Amino acid sequence: MDDTELEKYERLVAVRRLRVSDYPAVLKVQTDVFKTIEPWSRPQFFLGRLRSFPEGQLGVEVEGELVAI
Repeated sequence: MDDTELEKYERLVAVRRLRVSDYPAVLKVQTDVFKTIEPWSRPQFFLGRLRSFPEGQLGVEVEGELVAI
């Protein structure tokens, strides 16, 4: 497979800090992945995560969509 064939599989991927506005996407990831664990409430996400340890709250975006936390 040459490089031109591989280009069709390339995706823009970014690791970044989570933001308050990510809560709906975080909720979706949590409910999709951790089916038996109750997801964070908005206050838990903001106060317990983002506010107390923001540098440790990372997400992975693929093509602009948050897909992992």
